[in-house]
Amino acid sequence: MLKKKLQEMSVLAESATEAKSIFLANVSHEIRTPLNGMIAVAQLLQRLRPTPEQYELLRTIEESGLNLMSVLGDVLDFSCISRQEVELQKSEVYIRDII
Repeated sequence: MLKKKLQEMSVLAESATEAKSIFLANVSHEIRTPLNGMIAVAQLLQRLRPTPEQYELLRTIEESGLNLMSVLGDVLDFSCISRQEVELQKSEVYIRDII
């Protein structure tokens, strides 16, 4: 009886984890599209010779958007890891370049 209950709870936990991962992936993708638009507009406005103050504000928008995009990428990576959908790629690494 206890073993069966534990198996049921395990299945429920796995199902909840899968639902959470799918939700995170979907939300992250839905946020990326408008965020990419905001970053692109900020970059285009920087080309229109804004005042130095306006330029700095546009750079702040762009940098903040890029930072948020990085966070969303991490969320997507976490989602893939938790669903065991990670594909490792071999590549050469030069430690001196990293340091």
